[in-house]
Amino acid sequence: MALDSTAVASISLQDIFYDRVQSYLSNEAVLFKLVEDYSSRVVQGDVSVDIPKLSGGTAGDIPENGTEVASAGMGIAVDNLALDQWKQFSEYIYDIARGETRANLDGYFAEVAPSHLGDLVEAAVYAKIKAASAAAPDHIQQLTGTGNILPTLADIFKGAELLDDAKLPKTDRYCVVGNAFKYQLMQDSSIIDASKSMTNSALVKGEFSEIAGIKLIASNNVTAVEMAIFHRSHVGFAWGKNVSFEKERQASKFRDFLSLSTNYGAATLDSGKRGILFNATGA
Repeated sequence: MALDSTAVASISLQDIFYDRVQSYLSNEAVLFKLVEDYSSRVVQGDVSVDIPKLSGGTAGDIPENGTEVASAGMGIAVDNLALDQWKQFSEYIYDIARGETRANLDGYFAEVAPSHLGDLVEAAVYAKIKAASAAAPDHIQQLTGTGNILPTLADIFKGAELLDDAKLPKTDRYCVVGNAFKYQLMQDSSIIDASKSMTNSALVKGEFSEIAGIKLIASNNVTAVEMAIFHRSHVGFAWGKNVSFEKERQASKFRDFLSLSTNYGAATLDSGKRGILFNATGA
């Protein structure tokens, strides 16, 4: 791809790079697809997104004697998702480097930069996924495998129980582990049997089994000796603005400066009660 705005007609380079980052996250990322994306609520100039949530409320009989209808007692709270993360991928390309190769170095930058930004987003999403509440009922649990450093099937059922207690929907529940934990869990016959019903497309997306209504997914971004079980609504994400590309000629230094940048927000919602973190200490 040539980085020349005159060659892309009415489509801006910002739009092209934004699409490339989104394409990477949609097709190659694992964790990004498991959380709620509130980007559609962001308008130019926003610094945060308010995410309301409802609780409580009791249905009752329709009055027949002219009395007032009782309030349902519904509670309304708001989580704030701040668009406070600023990330960039940049490089200096010197004239000598351009003269020593036939490769299109600008084009190479265009190929690798979106995936690097996407990886930053994946890491940020996992950091929020693991931010579970330590307040009672405690959503930070100790692993029960050998030495408290390995996962067990019982841990997954415990996670399902805590999600049930939090009255979360039965759908869109996930358990995210690193590769070492994946192969530890795959030694359990129950998990192996459950994985037999999964499609090849599920396996390509990182899913390797489903237990107690929870999809088991492996990710390279998961920290060692940790496992996170959560509902999709546990974490919110939103882009602050489109991805921006800049190319600056620095003639006095015989080089070009290329930069791809973006800002976004990622937040743990509902005070961390929509997810459970399992680790070696339970703290």
